[in-house]
Amino acid sequence: MPTLRPDKWWVAVKTPFENGYCYEIYSVASLGNKILSKRTVKSPFVDYRGQPEPPVDSLQEAVSCSKRDKQVSVFIEKSRLPAVKVTLSDDGSTWQVFWYDVFTHLSEGVFRGVTVRVDID
Repeated sequence: MPTLRPDKWWVAVKTPFENGYCYEIYSVASLGNKILSKRTVKSPFVDYRGQPEPPVDSLQEAVSCSKRDKQVSVFIEKSRLPAVKVTLSDDGSTWQVFWYDVFTHLSEGVFRGVTVRVDID
């Protein structure tokens, strides 16, 4: 994929694993075809398709539950490299599911995405 600079491109290798993807992203100098940097992003559960029933007590179920939100499903569909991070609140009552496009982080240095809170009970 081209960047704003004509002398630099992004090359992505997408490999499935554990209901998710491993993305290897290379920054490549288009003149001379030299690899400038490499970043690996593992995003498990992105492709998890189970239908969780309450209580939502696992990372996989929290990710699956978050996909029911229309804004999340549209975001995933439009993302070039969809990724997800899931964290549990300090009191253990809520999952925070953050969906992002790996390219938004690489291109601009800032994660942009959609956050969903999923209650365990």
